[in-house]
Amino acid sequence: MHEVKLTMVPVVCVVGKSNSGKTTLLERLIPLLKGLGYTVAAIKHAPHGVDVDMAGKDSWRLAKAGSDLALAVTPTGVSCYQAFSEEPPLQELLQRLEGAYDLVLVEGYKGSVFPKVEVHRQALGPDLVCQPSELAALVTDGPARPDLRCFHPNAPDALVSFLEEAYCAPSLGAPRVSLLVNGAPVDLKPFVRAIIAQGVVGMVEALKGMKPVLHVVLNIAPARDAGAHKPSQ
Repeated sequence: MHEVKLTMVPVVCVVGKSNSGKTTLLERLIPLLKGLGYTVAAIKHAPHGVDVDMAGKDSWRLAKAGSDLALAVTPTGVSCYQAFSEEPPLQELLQRLEGAYDLVLVEGYKGSVFPKVEVHRQALGPDLVCQPSELAALVTDGPARPDLRCFHPNAPDALVSFLEEAYCAPSLGAPRVSLLVNGAPVDLKPFVRAIIAQGVVGMVEALKGMKPVLHVVLNIAPARDAGAHKPSQ
């Protein structure tokens, strides 16, 4: 199975064990990225559920009453709760953010195809939740690993510089392309990403009613040789 994913908004998932410091890391990264002038969206995956807003508040009461959409509007922002019959896929959520942000930071979704930064604490044991080949970087309070790009949790500026160079800056004009072959990510050179993007987007745009193309997911299962599996005579 091959998957080619093109998206106009860079996405990075921050993953790790429970209590590893994922939210704390995001709290440090977001203001630094904002200080550089980037617009940042954040998504938190809570597979075990979480109370919306604060218990007893009016927006919480409206949500608990069964409303499909509950908004709390204040002079400084809007809090939104929307009901779904089942958990929406990450791709569906990201489609709502296309074109509005320079970077989307996602807490969780370790099984997604997006680049991942794992947060690791020595106190929680040596094992990681992702394979090293799946990670763009590792944030750890332990020794740096030679097989991974490593950052210390108390030095978020270095990680921000990496995120800016790898994900924010390319989004200002170059296409974002990731390739998975048999479930494993493949490192692509810039000119290869450009060739894939131009070819796939060009063919899609040629189809009636397909403009503008903001996001493309292409799955390819190579055809099997019918003769190769015929029983011998």
